[in-house]
Amino acid sequence: MAQCSYEVSAQKKHCARAVFHSKFGFQYSYTIESSFGVYDGRRVNQKDMIKMGSDICEAVLHFIRLVSADKEKDKFCLNEVLSLMRN
Repeated sequence: MAQCSYEVSAQKKHCARAVFHSKFGFQYSYTIESSFGVYDGRRVNQKDMIKMGSDICEAVLHFIRLVSADKEKDKFCLNEVLSLMRN
């Protein structure tokens, strides 16, 4: 970990993660990449991608509960994610 650098280079200062950090104070952000292809010997399809999205939303909710002391904010985030999952 001592060799890790968390500085934002000039080329990356306009990427979404850097902008959200500087403009909105986001402490945590992650990039998730995927593509339709072959996984575990079978083709990845739309159903797989939807399941992955749902699993990501659940993981985000667990993360929010771990790092947040603001229960009102937790409720707001939970309702937002649940409404997105319904659509």
